Amino acid sequence: MNAQELAVEARRFGADLVGIAPAHRWEHWPNPNNPRQIQPRCESVVVIGRRVLRGALRGVEEGTSFSSTYAMYGKDWNEMTFLVRTIHQVALALEAAGAEAVPMLGGGSGLDSQAIAHEAGLGSMGKGGFFLTPEFGHRQRFGLILTDLAMDGNPVINVTFCQGCEACLKACPLSAMTN
Repeated sequence: MNAQELAVEARRFGADLVGIAPAHRWEHWPNPNNPRQIQPRCESVVVIGRRVLRGALRGVEEGTSFSSTYAMYGKDWNEMTFLVRTIHQVALALEAAGAEAVPMLGGGSGLDSQAIAHEAGLGSMGKGGFFLTPEFGHRQRFGLILTDLAMDGNPVINVTFCQGCEACLKACPLSAMTN
């Protein structure tokens, strides 16, 4: 299985974002951030993203509700119901192709999923401390699959939404961001 075939499979199983971080981009990282602390033969980290629905953040942005739809569809269910199934299916496809695959949720893996997502070419950190992608801005959740299959990585990109105008700081109803 190559990177392109993997991306097709991942999208078939519900992935909105798929990136690959080959070992040469992270193998020098110290523990506990190095994927080889979990899988010693890891050659690639597949990053799977599922978008957070736009409507799930409405109450958070307006300051009217912090839980309701965001807690369920933006975070908890998105990760624990939908994303885990996608990660599992992609890991099964990798193993069916003869690779070893270690599926993990991004936030609970002990690894820096945002740093790995950057090295997988999915986006970069924004001014507010949120990971930003060209497709969904800050609205996604990540899962990881550590595999011994060496694959070409996606080009690393730096998302540059910030123009230094500080409009995001002024618009934030919760004053959650600072200079």
